Amino acid sequence: MNITINGEQHPLPQPQTIDQLLAGKGFGKNIAVALNGAFVPRTTYAGQVVKDGDSIEIVSPMQGG
Repeated sequence: MNITINGEQHPLPQPQTIDQLLAGKGFGKNIAVALNGAFVPRTTYAGQVVKDGDSIEIVSPMQGG
């Protein structure tokens, strides 16, 4: 199974929820996620399963002006 994270291909050995994926990749809590171009509310991460071919964008807030 292969997915795209922030424009890079990543193999996954098995389907995972967004929560599992983020934990496995070492992402913290202060992020936003889009799955196939659609924003994913944090409250749904545990129930949203990533499928083969999905594209995920993970962004973290930046300070500045």
